[in-house]
Amino acid sequence: MFKVKQGKDERYLKDEEELEQYLIESALNDASLITKEKGDALDDESLRNISKEMLITESIIRRLSSRMMNHY
Repeated sequence: MFKVKQGKDERYLKDEEELEQYLIESALNDASLITKEKGDALDDESLRNISKEMLITESIIRRLSSRMMNHY
């Protein structure tokens, strides 16, 4: 379990996955990404969706890796 505090906001997070999600959410608040070539911008919501997909993918890879290690 993790306890995080940001200003007056204080909360408990159950595991590392929830902590990672919280840190990404905090980092992407009002963020944007502007591409160098086209100058297109991704807003914070788009970046959040990408980061959620990344966390899901990493979680799947960790589980599969663990299964493969236990198999051999």
